[in-house]
Amino acid sequence: TSYESFGLAVLEAALCGIPILSSKVGALPYLWEENNEIFFSEEITPEAFRDAIVDVYNDYDKAISIAKKARTKAESYDMDVVSQTWYRKFDSWTKTEG
Repeated sequence: TSYESFGLAVLEAALCGIPILSSKVGALPYLWEENNEIFFSEEITPEAFRDAIVDVYNDYDKAISIAKKARTKAESYDMDVVSQTWYRKFDSWTKTEG
């Protein structure tokens, strides 16, 4: 992608448990840790993505490790997890103003 905000497609890929390779656009570099949860291509060119894909393919163990970490992170965006966080936050606000 050459433009991204939150990165819903990246989140969906992470939930599928596949290694993610993207460009460093939008919020992606701030939301995902490079070489720990995601692979980034340095440039948005076919050659750069080809080279990055080859690197991912050649390091299977790292690709699987990154895919697993990305899935774990993606699960933290589940509505049940997010809503419980908000409920706890709201509850703490109402108790302090109480």
